[in-house]
Amino acid sequence: MASTSVSRTLNEIKVLLAVFAHPDDEVMVAGTLSRLKAFGTEIHVLYATKGEDGPTGGLVDQADLGTERMKELNEVSKIIGYDTMEVLDYPDRYLPTIPDAEFRKIVIDHIQKFEPDTVICFDGSIGLYGNADHAYTGRNVIEVFRDESYGVERLMIMTLPKVLIKLALRLSTTFNERYDQGRPLPPANFAVRISGFARQKRAVMKAHRTQWQVLNDVMPFWDKMPPEIYHQLFANEYFTLVALSTR
Repeated sequence: MASTSVSRTLNEIKVLLAVFAHPDDEVMVAGTLSRLKAFGTEIHVLYATKGEDGPTGGLVDQADLGTERMKELNEVSKIIGYDTMEVLDYPDRYLPTIPDAEFRKIVIDHIQKFEPDTVICFDGSIGLYGNADHAYTGRNVIEVFRDESYGVERLMIMTLPKVLIKLALRLSTTFNERYDQGRPLPPANFAVRISGFARQKRAVMKAHRTQWQVLNDVMPFWDKMPPEIYHQLFANEYFTLVALSTR
């Protein structure tokens, strides 16, 4: 998609709803969110869990992780400039045990409340790299729009191009162990250039202090290379853009 088309599409996004499974999931699209916010988009974010069952980074006790991650997330909200943020109390790592209809109703309620023209979510098959919680949220968000658009015009599904998947399989233990090539990510047809918002993306990554091990593995070398170099090499965030309707 040509850059002029990307810019035009981004300019058309006035109200955005992003649905994630855990605090730190927004790192994958922090540049896009920051770029949209800088140009006036209203941003609403829904997290399904507090991420309380994740790694602690050796910084807090496991019992205190959920509370600590809420502090990190509040910092992220200020960095990007969320207009609203809600964090549900579903169990981390166990989202697939929650009835689909229950979670879909929450998503629909958010859509009806905020009336977004655009929704960002994970894919519904592999959850970016083989994360069941990611896939659960993505699948249910996508299913919400199977029969009705609810006025939403476009769906931006987080993904990666094939060249970056190949690189991730070589450099990331998480991708190498969990990415199922039999259930590949949806093709990337929409790339958002975020190099001009590297400062915000870097600040978001640093805010998730307890998750340094996860970030170092999924986004290798981010903390070892100068920001201006790293974010020139990885200057885009990628999506499968799906048009749902026109108002």
